[in-house]
Amino acid sequence: MFNIRRRDLGRHLETLWSQGAGWLVLSLIALLLNILVAAPARADEINSGNANRYHPEAGQLLFVQDENQFTNAIHIQTSATVTVSGLVAEVWYQQTFVNESDQWQEAVYVFPLPENAAINYMEIQIGERKIVGEIKEKREAQRIYQAAKTAGKKAALLDQERPNLFTQKVANIAPGETLAVQLRYVEQIGYSAGQFSWRLPTTLTPRYMPGPFLAAGHEQNSTISINKLGWSLPTTQVSDADRISPFMRNLVVPKKGLPDNPISIDIHLAAGIPLAKIESPYHQIAVNKDSQGHSIALAAGAESMDRDFVLQWRSANNDTPAAALFRETLDNEDYLLLMLVPPTQTTAAEFKRNAALPRDLIFILDTSGSMAGTSMQQARAGLKRALQQLGPEDRFNIIEFDSSYSSLFAQLQPADSYTVAEAQRWVDRLQADGGTEMLPALDAALSQMQNDSSQLQQIIFITDGAVGNETELFARIQQKLNNSRLFTVGIGSAPNSYFMRKAAQFGRGTFTYIGNNHEVSKKMDELFAKLDSAIGSNFHLEWPTSAEMWPNKIPDLYAGEPLVAVAKLDAVNGVVKLTGGFATAVGGGDNSGVAGGEHWAREFNLDELQTLPQNPGIASLWARAKISALEDEKIAGRNPDEVRREVVALGLRHRLVTAYTSFVAQEKAVARPFDNRLVSSPVANLVARGQQLQTVSYPKTATPRWLYALVGVLCFIAAALYRFLSRCTLVVLTDRT
Repeated sequence: MFNIRRRDLGRHLETLWSQGAGWLVLSLIALLLNILVAAPARADEINSGNANRYHPEAGQLLFVQDENQFTNAIHIQTSATVTVSGLVAEVWYQQTFVNESDQWQEAVYVFPLPENAAINYMEIQIGERKIVGEIKEKREAQRIYQAAKTAGKKAALLDQERPNLFTQKVANIAPGETLAVQLRYVEQIGYSAGQFSWRLPTTLTPRYMPGPFLAAGHEQNSTISINKLGWSLPTTQVSDADRISPFMRNLVVPKKGLPDNPISIDIHLAAGIPLAKIESPYHQIAVNKDSQGHSIALAAGAESMDRDFVLQWRSANNDTPAAALFRETLDNEDYLLLMLVPPTQTTAAEFKRNAALPRDLIFILDTSGSMAGTSMQQARAGLKRALQQLGPEDRFNIIEFDSSYSSLFAQLQPADSYTVAEAQRWVDRLQADGGTEMLPALDAALSQMQNDSSQLQQIIFITDGAVGNETELFARIQQKLNNSRLFTVGIGSAPNSYFMRKAAQFGRGTFTYIGNNHEVSKKMDELFAKLDSAIGSNFHLEWPTSAEMWPNKIPDLYAGEPLVAVAKLDAVNGVVKLTGGFATAVGGGDNSGVAGGEHWAREFNLDELQTLPQNPGIASLWARAKISALEDEKIAGRNPDEVRREVVALGLRHRLVTAYTSFVAQEKAVARPFDNRLVSSPVANLVARGQQLQTVSYPKTATPRWLYALVGVLCFIAAALYRFLSRCTLVVLTDRT
């Protein structure tokens, strides 16, 4: 048996206490060093005029919840004046910054715009004065802005962080001063299922940043960009996480006057066709008809920027394919926009499935923390509606993901009444929590699809798209898609539409947007009509002269989805011929033929365009489409330096904001006295309607801070116990009998 004999226990306990305190101090120091390694301190305070520092924890996403942090200094008001002509929208987008503090301010505002917006103009407005911005290569624009800011001159800088996310910086706003920045952009009007639409994002869903933090000096390029833009630090998978993580705050219900973060929207709609219906699904609007079209505005005059604005209009049904051409001449070069609209006689209610084409269908459902609240309700309802559309000849599975993923079944199962009922119950139990690790779930879905399957292979991805590693996901879709097709369903009042549309493009599918619970059934029925019904394929354009067209290869055309192409021509004369066909269903593989469908052709006499009015903005849309195609080539493996050079040349020639070109404007005169301090303040976006400010799990690949704390405590306990036992004598007593 064992026994311990203690020598002078009281004396040793006293010694242990005094020396243990020293060990505690040493342990706390070690713990602090571990924390500093895990999450490097920010180089500056987010608001140098406020004593609070905002450091993202290594184990969580920090969504700022102190409204006073953002309302005391800079207040923002926004207006959008929109002209819709045919298929092109021209938008004048004005941001008014009001300095309500007693200090000189630099406003930093990270905000969303449509992912296909071609921004081609910027100016600063100070009272009656206007300062027109210049397009420069990004690094040169940033140098010019920084020099003007330091010198005390009023200046503005517009950078693109993602195709749908931009940073506006405005320097040297005087106390009590109001200063406006006006942008102009053009974009293509959307069309789906017989309905035209224009969408303006006004806020965003915070992106999840996978991967551990980059340690200064150890990341790629050996530099780290710590700035005042966001709550996150760069990670191994999102090197610009600090630039795409703007601060968020809850909506403050106004007691009087303008709404919180107000926006006013005024639209002149000249559709060029008789309209049957004009509506906005998420806002109340006032519509007035005039001789030139329709004037539309927010019924309340202004609304809070807490959800996307969408305007929809519908023409009379057309039972035959329709096509249209629009033209712009710029710098003696001709640009054309072509739109082919498929037949609209087939609706979700009228369609009957072709039973000869069963399918393998995998649903991927985002259950991360950003989906909490209304978004999760919409996602569950959408998925359950989709399950009702399955036929007994189909096979299916469901994969849900947050920080990790799980599958309903180990492999695809027949969609009989038992498995569908089991799936419905499983979906009802799903809750939103944790991070947004999309890649493992996407890999699992793509791996379950068999390349030699004779069935249709379709993946439906239901998510808000709130991730920062979009490029990595696009590359994986392109590499592993094989014969499958990927369809995305955007959920929530402010989804990441750039991810949703681009993922569907790489997946050879379509994008569906569900903004509230009332739309679930209608939108999911329309999606399944696309999955099941006619498709146009094998389209070809024959130009009478040399033409550079984007997209370079015309994609397949799903029922209800348009074909849109933009081209630059040497001369606008002769006849252009468009041929293709509409099939009754789409099979696996590339679907290069039209099985059992109807061939279709249309000719356009370009000489007739000489007498038609010009459509400004088409040249910018062409350049933007080419830039997008170049960025896609980089994802496919093209040399990034080559892509950069071509994009810079296009951006400078067409005066467009790109990933490598920025607008910068500066006033010549010095405004801020040299002895007055400049304070930099972030302008927060409102939390999207139906979402909640929260902390959610950071990537599992990042070591969480609580683990370092636990290690430190255990080290202290172990050290104290060791020293205690080292002062004791262990006597072993044995029974010799």
